[in-house]
Amino acid sequence: MPNTIYQDKEITLMNELSDNPELGQRELAMKAGFSLGMVNTLLKRLVKKGWVTFQKANSRNISYLLTPEGTREFARRSYYLVKNTIGIVMKFSKSIDQFFEGLQQLGYKQLHILGHSQLDYLFKQSAENYKLELSFGLIAPENLELVYVISQEELDNRGWAVLDAISTSKGESIV
Repeated sequence: MPNTIYQDKEITLMNELSDNPELGQRELAMKAGFSLGMVNTLLKRLVKKGWVTFQKANSRNISYLLTPEGTREFARRSYYLVKNTIGIVMKFSKSIDQFFEGLQQLGYKQLHILGHSQLDYLFKQSAENYKLELSFGLIAPENLELVYVISQEELDNRGWAVLDAISTSKGESIV
């Protein structure tokens, strides 16, 4: 079974190489956010697979280039990542739509999202579709019908926004 952690790092490094073929290992490490040792290991793997080649730029520097096969592999993986990401966004969108549909059925007209996430645009689209007034911010305005709380702890732990708690001005909990 392939090591997906290395594959993710490989595509990150391949992306940097495609954008900046003149960079050495140290610069690649800084750009990619990897340690120098990790970049060295990944480059060796990519060279062994035939996806990257290297040449001496001068007596001190080596340039790394994607081979045609490496470019095809980079394109294949990029396509897969985009396709996978779109699928994930569609699942989130469906869940958010179901959430907003439930709010509409309960008679809510407004919602405040406490905090921000990378999915705010999905919330905006659903709010528009379900004709709910939507606001975002770190402090909830007074007299709102409903406040949706995005927990920072969950954002940190999972790397994405999750529902922590929903409360109404009436003190009800909806989860």
